[in-house]
Amino acid sequence: MLASNDLPFLLVDTLIPLCANVFTDSKIAQKMTLGRTKAMSIVKNILSEAFSDEIVNLLCAQGLYYSIIMDETTNKSSEKPLLHILKPEVEKLVKQISANYMKIDYIRSCKEILKADFTNLDNFIDIKNIYLGIQADKSLKEIKENSNIPDSSIVDFLRTCRAFYIELVTDIVVRFDFSDPIFDIIKIVNPKVAQKFEVKSLNDVFVRFPILCNNVDQQQAD
Repeated sequence: MLASNDLPFLLVDTLIPLCANVFTDSKIAQKMTLGRTKAMSIVKNILSEAFSDEIVNLLCAQGLYYSIIMDETTNKSSEKPLLHILKPEVEKLVKQISANYMKIDYIRSCKEILKADFTNLDNFIDIKNIYLGIQADKSLKEIKENSNIPDSSIVDFLRTCRAFYIELVTDIVVRFDFSDPIFDIIKIVNPKVAQKFEVKSLNDVFVRFPILCNNVDQQQAD
């Protein structure tokens, strides 16, 4: 399940006890002892070989051919550069994820969402109100109504999900370094920004990319 659905190994520590509480009449569920360390070992050392063989068999199917040479023309360039929207898209993604467990008012108050405090409990919504998705919320509701699972087990599960959200947004912020002024300079290329006329001159662009001065009339561009 973890490997097929790309789920975090940390989920096992909560899922196995939860299964034991849900399926009280199952001997397998009651005797199951599986932690994240063991689950990781099984996936990496046992299932990975089976998955590798399966992928090889699919790639070796009759009628399928793959080039060994990398197409450098498409790998190195593009007719539609998107660097200017990278930062806005990452900020949008971080807002969407953090809104699943953080107060909306706090998120809206952050002038720079990438510098928000994603671990401060004061900025969190109630643990029972975090958003996991429509199907997940529906399943949790059914479990509460049709089983004798204690509320503490549900809360532990929700805390695990919140920990996953925190780790996810933190990793995203660390992975994308927008400290280089280039991202503030090229944002003018974004039509949404350009139409607001907040940037009155392209001088910063010409300073950062002086080669443009040889091919573009700066006054006309402004």
